[in-house]
Amino acid sequence: MAARGGDGGLHVQVMRNKDNELATQATDKTQLNVASVDFGLTGDHRDNPLRPRNGYRWFTQVELAARSLGGAAEYQRLELGVAYHTPWGEGHWIHVGLAHGVITTLGTTDATLPVNKRFYPAATTASAATGMARRRRADPTGCFSGRRATCCSMSSLNRR
Repeated sequence: MAARGGDGGLHVQVMRNKDNELATQATDKTQLNVASVDFGLTGDHRDNPLRPRNGYRWFTQVELAARSLGGAAEYQRLELGVAYHTPWGEGHWIHVGLAHGVITTLGTTDATLPVNKRFYPAATTASAATGMARRRRADPTGCFSGRRATCCSMSSLNRR
């Protein structure tokens, strides 16, 4: 089953920032209006979208926010990803994936970058149990700080 698709449009969002416990809370705006042009492409060649055993999926999402579109924010955001699934022997499957995201503020400062648009990767590995993942994403006071870029990989071996 192969599927390809794309979407796009002009989006206007009101980004609210309440109960902020981030390391950047002193400089984060409490409300910021964002007007952006979004465009996305997806290719899905998996045998089953919920429990894939064979095939691959890829996606690309681009968001361009500009004051000239009617908002107060100015940034560019790109997200890319791919996942691959294949059988391995009798009753076993290998799954691998990679996702990457980056956000820039070309031509302006970070002052109008909404805190809601930064990346906050979740800890999904065993290191999260030890608190190691929390320490990597927190500043010296223990507050989280959003990232301007992220890269996440996934791999698993499943059996019947």
